[in-house]
Amino acid sequence: SDAEVKKYYDQNPSAYDEVTLLRLFIPKAATADNAKPKDPNAEKADAEKLQARAAKGEDFDKLQKEAFANQANPQGAPSVQMGPRRRGTMPPDQEAVIFSTPAGSVTSLFDNPAGWYAYKVVSKRTVPLAEVKEEMVHKLQQQRYMDARNAITNSVETEFNEKYFGGAAEQGMHMPGMTPGGAKSPRSGSFPSAPAKPKPPAPAPPTPNTPASPPPQH
Repeated sequence: SDAEVKKYYDQNPSAYDEVTLLRLFIPKAATADNAKPKDPNAEKADAEKLQARAAKGEDFDKLQKEAFANQANPQGAPSVQMGPRRRGTMPPDQEAVIFSTPAGSVTSLFDNPAGWYAYKVVSKRTVPLAEVKEEMVHKLQQQRYMDARNAITNSVETEFNEKYFGGAAEQGMHMPGMTPGGAKSPRSGSFPSAPAKPKPPAPAPPTPNTPASPPPQH
């Protein structure tokens, strides 16, 4: 509902913070196997000079091209335009600094194995509810689905009901591993043994021979 969406929006204001950024990437020099590596301190000093010029307001596109001028492919300079970004879309080690930087200011350098980064916060705003309403409705629907599924999963428990099996035994129903009286047999849990075969009947005793009756007298 609209009330749920508004409540979620009001309870999570930082999720809708947005910054529009320019990025300056200053690559670390790649050297051939036999070439003498560049002094890392000198490289960092050069990067700090470019960052300082950016902080004073120099054009980011110009500085980006200059940073790549001494690379093997100077035409490969990336775009400085990053556009709007919200929390959760930036590297964790950079995000807190970026979002705490005032609009119009440039961050300090972020060191990376490939080079250094500096960001200019062009503008900051909180995204209006109207722009994120559809996104929030979808998120709340997903959350309700997950809550319902977890509730069903957590409510299902397997339990051995002794009363059920005891009642069945009292009614004469034979359960595996139980005697007709309901008590467990010595080998509880095993399959019931086959019934014993009946013994064959004993042979009848021989009858004594009796003399034949005499024929009737006329």
